[in-house]
Amino acid sequence: MRKMTSLWLACGLALGSGACLATSATSNYFINQIVQGGPVTLRDVAKSIYQSGERDREVLDTLAEAVAQRAPTAADNTSSDAVAWSCKALAQSGDKRYYTLLKQTADKASQRAIRKHCDKAADGLGGVEGEQYSPGMAKLELRQDAPGQAGTRVQAPANALEAAAMAQYGAPAQAAAQQTAANLQPITVVRHGMSLQQVYDLCGMPMNTTSYQTGKAWNPFNVKGKDVMRTAALYKGQGRIVFANESAYSGGMRVVEVLVNANESGYP
Repeated sequence: MRKMTSLWLACGLALGSGACLATSATSNYFINQIVQGGPVTLRDVAKSIYQSGERDREVLDTLAEAVAQRAPTAADNTSSDAVAWSCKALAQSGDKRYYTLLKQTADKASQRAIRKHCDKAADGLGGVEGEQYSPGMAKLELRQDAPGQAGTRVQAPANALEAAAMAQYGAPAQAAAQQTAANLQPITVVRHGMSLQQVYDLCGMPMNTTSYQTGKAWNPFNVKGKDVMRTAALYKGQGRIVFANESAYSGGMRVVEVLVNANESGYP
């Protein structure tokens, strides 16, 4: 049997070599998604930050600034959900730095979802302690050359296939492909709670995938239908990333496990 090592165990063993410092690429990716994404993207990133237990203050400050700027103009359900999830994500950090912002956001909001979740998030932090985050303390700026952030650099075609693609789709498509390929990260940067699309943005497409049903599919009390199906993305020479479905009412999949294995064949 092949030995599978969990992400956190692998990082723990690799601390001396600095192998886990690569996770900063994930922080940069989160920041770029917050800055340039619409309400659906912001909601998705906030969910990932919430579920992964993100503690990077630079990421959290960027998310706080997004809350400050977007909450006053959130007029539809999607925009409200994005702000509400962002408040929950800030609160899960346990950093009281965001208490005042969350409380003020809840008090001023016209949307019920924002009032409810941001007020609950503030209560969860328990009050003011230390320097408080104020709007404008963080700038919503893109991180250059971050994973998933396509650049505009164009090089001469490397081969006939690339030349054909450039002829068909133009230089911008070629530049984006080159930049994306150059920025692909190892699967060790992946964090619990990330969506499938976020993982593919960071690490590229897997060599293969395999799906299977879990025992929760037969649990009559699992009314939301969560985690009844799992999909494993196989990355040759790296390991596997396991996703579970969020509910029976959506097609979303999120990371529940990262299995690092240098002997992974890439085949089911």
